[in-house]
Amino acid sequence: MDLKKTIRSAAVLLALVSLAHAAKYTTTLTYFNIASVEAFTVTLPGQTAVEATTGGAATANIEFNSTTGTDTCVDPCIAASTTCQSAGTPIFLIENTGTVNLHITVNFTASPPSCIKVAGSSASRAAACTGTIIDTSAVTVSASLQPSQQVSWWEAANFTSCVSSDTTTRTQWVYGVQT
Repeated sequence: MDLKKTIRSAAVLLALVSLAHAAKYTTTLTYFNIASVEAFTVTLPGQTAVEATTGGAATANIEFNSTTGTDTCVDPCIAASTTCQSAGTPIFLIENTGTVNLHITVNFTASPPSCIKVAGSSASRAAACTGTIIDTSAVTVSASLQPSQQVSWWEAANFTSCVSSDTTTRTQWVYGVQT
């Protein structure tokens, strides 16, 4: 009887092995896609974060005030306010809220009056006094700001022999594009 059980067990095992070799299957390449999202916010001192949009979302207005027409290293303030940039508070706090690295730049859409030079730096308020001059060409704030990361941007204006007729406004862009 033991021989019969052994032969039956062997036959069952051979049948299972032949079934395993006869099994058919398919393969499917499965994609897991995550959207590339270019998104960032800009926060000015004492203000709430403003999310950048394709059409350009407006933040609060800022201003540089010269009392003599010849002032150096003038900090920007929120317009009609006493809230200003300081050593620990940049004029722009920029946060990447998207899913891709961003190249962040700033520029004016038209040049300031010739007697006014605005400079900027991501290093510190003091560095902004002699930083990169901001005009109509893009100035790099961050070459590759990673998702969930922030960069601080300080600005300072130098006024040289300006007169009241030099008072004006200019639109400034903070621009981000995928790197």
